[in-house]
Amino acid sequence: MNISIPARSALLLVSVLATLHAQALPALAQQTNLSSEATERAIGDPINQDAVKAATEATNRWLAIVDAGNLADSWRDTAAVIKLGVTETDWVVDLNAIRGKVGKATMRELKTAQFSTTVRGAPLTGEYVTISYLTKFASAPLATETLIVSKEADGVWRIAGYNIAKAPDQ
Repeated sequence: MNISIPARSALLLVSVLATLHAQALPALAQQTNLSSEATERAIGDPINQDAVKAATEATNRWLAIVDAGNLADSWRDTAAVIKLGVTETDWVVDLNAIRGKVGKATMRELKTAQFSTTVRGAPLTGEYVTISYLTKFASAPLATETLIVSKEADGVWRIAGYNIAKAPDQ
C-alpha cells in the first residue's frame, strides 16, 4: 500500500519527497558546486541540531492540525512550493480522501530527522529536514509518514512535502 496525494500534485510531491542522504552529499557537492562548508553542515555539525529540532516541532504542530481534521489550516501552514502547485481546495479534497482511507492516527513514533541543504526539485541551496514517523492508522497497516520541511525566507519552518507509505517489514 502506498497512499499519496493524487495525480495533479503527485509530480510536485515526488520531486519534493525525493531527498538526498547525508552520505551522498559530498559527491553531490562536487556536482552542484555546494561549498565544503555547506556539505559539512549537512553531514552533521551541531548547527543542524537546532534546525532539526525546529523542523520537528513544526512537523508535530502540522500533524496535529491534520489529525484534528483542520485540512484547510494545514494547507495554510505549508511551504510556498506546495501552494504554487496545489490549490487549497484541491489540497483539502485530496488529503481528506487519503486520510479518510487510512483513518485516524492512533500511534506515531519519530524514526528519523535528517538535515540537508538540497532536495531534488528544489532550489540548489536551502535548509531542509526530512522527517519520518512510524505511524499506525486505524484503518491501515503500519505506515511511514515522510515529511519534507523547508526553512522559508521568513525564517519559519513549513511543510514542503507529505507522503504516507506502507512501512517496511521489520
